[in-house]
Amino acid sequence: MDEIDDRLQQAEAAAAAAGTLHSTMKRNTMERKERIRMDEIDDRQQQAEAAADDDDDFIGVHGEGDASPTTEYASTVVSNMSTTTTTTTIASSTPAKILPTRSSSTVVPVSVDSDVNDVEEEKSVPVTTTDPTVLLEKQLQQAGVVLAEDIPYQLAKRVEVISVLEKHDEFHLRTRNKIDELVDAFLTRTKNDDSTDMLHISRYDRHQRAEAEAADPQQWQVECRRQRVELIVVLEKHDEFPLRTRNKINEMVDAFPTRTKNDIHDMFCNVHAYDDTGIDDGEIDLDSDRDTEAEVETALRVFPEVLSRRGGRSNMYPIQYIASRYSTMSFILLLARLALEFGLFEEEERGGLLIEGNYGDNILQYLVHEGGDEDADADEIIQNVLIRLRQMGYFKKEDIQEYGLVVLSCKYREISEIKFRFLVEWDPTSLIKTDGQTGRLPLHLAATHTIQNFRMVFEYGIRYYPKKKGISLLFQRSGFGPTPFLLACQISFRTYEEVFDPEDVMKVVEDILIRYSDTPINITEALITAAIDEDIHLNCVYFLLRREPDIVMKLLSVSPHRY
Repeated sequence: MDEIDDRLQQAEAAAAAAGTLHSTMKRNTMERKERIRMDEIDDRQQQAEAAADDDDDFIGVHGEGDASPTTEYASTVVSNMSTTTTTTTIASSTPAKILPTRSSSTVVPVSVDSDVNDVEEEKSVPVTTTDPTVLLEKQLQQAGVVLAEDIPYQLAKRVEVISVLEKHDEFHLRTRNKIDELVDAFLTRTKNDDSTDMLHISRYDRHQRAEAEAADPQQWQVECRRQRVELIVVLEKHDEFPLRTRNKINEMVDAFPTRTKNDIHDMFCNVHAYDDTGIDDGEIDLDSDRDTEAEVETALRVFPEVLSRRGGRSNMYPIQYIASRYSTMSFILLLARLALEFGLFEEEERGGLLIEGNYGDNILQYLVHEGGDEDADADEIIQNVLIRLRQMGYFKKEDIQEYGLVVLSCKYREISEIKFRFLVEWDPTSLIKTDGQTGRLPLHLAATHTIQNFRMVFEYGIRYYPKKKGISLLFQRSGFGPTPFLLACQISFRTYEEVFDPEDVMKVVEDILIRYSDTPINITEALITAAIDEDIHLNCVYFLLRREPDIVMKLLSVSPHRY
């Protein structure tokens, strides 16, 4: 970035020095200027009347006494300079050298390329308008005129490309390959003066490059490095080339970072992984086993705007796509951190983590319900991502209940114990919170699938609420009726082939209660709570009385009222 700032300062200095250069040029061309001026006035009058073709060798000027529109136009002098001179701009400090725009009364300085001898003569284009502004702008365009304010921009673009080339080895593999492809195409089109789109790289081109790399990888890397150095030299000597070559370089310099940026965006969104026929197009996907966070961060710091740009088949953001692939999940923290650093999303979107996808889930919700015990490796990857997000403050404790993460983790047949334990240990109160829509607890959902799910969730309930609340979870009513205990016992609620006997359910409950006998249930409080709480089924009272039949007598014996 410092280098870019230095080059921009150089560009500003060059623009400031243009006035001095113009004065020197003016002394050498005074006699020729007067002759050209007279020819220009005559020719402008003919153009206004007959709409004649533009003259490639001079720029017309609208005279004061002409019958054309009242806007005055000053003449622009194109002079010959040495074959290695740089682009000359007429300084804005010269009051007579100004050109009004058509859309407003604002005037902009006119920049004139002095190396006219380098311009190849082209066919004149028929003029279809007599508007002096349009005619003059066409002539300026044909003469290769560059506006003064465009020079710092063009220099900045060249500096940007040079910076990308110099950082080549710091990028991840796919972007390194893309840069090498563009460099090869850039140099080829420049040397051959090819007018076609230099950035179109066909599948055939890519296949040839792959074959060459496979034949001799070491020599291939040497050649790619040589080409990058060559292109840097070309860009640094831009102003020494003829006008036609400079213009071609400018066009390609504009396209180079755009194509690189687009490829990085495509890599995240994976929009070009397969074409319409389902055939792999040969592009390399992002992979955390190969690409490092430092490499990906380098690319994103050069082109941070890709993070806030939707794309791909689902029209989502890059951070949403990488959350759906195990090979890229580890980059979620990086993308969120950089998005926050560059302020690319709203504050409440938390770097893109809380943006809802096409199915209404944000990234935290997606990570929780993705995976399962059938894919232990994936669960470990996801847990590591959640831990890192928590450590960085991007995943907060209140998110667990706000987005129903524990309930969500229990909705599927294979509950990930790793993620479930992580969430419950961070916020145990989530075990006794319903989903807010149907009134279901995590235990309701766990009881509809397998006995293992039921056992795990109930055990955590007893572990954190051993006195009375834990046991009441078994008999908590929900909006649609059945209690977790009833769901676990009734075969009619089974949604999968696995079936277990009601006696198995009781055995699971007893085993867990025995395991946590060091913190025994407060039968008295549990019984009173079950009796007065309308959300707890009376089966809970029956269950407690069966466990301790004399509890009623004990209550009566301590009662101060005697009958």
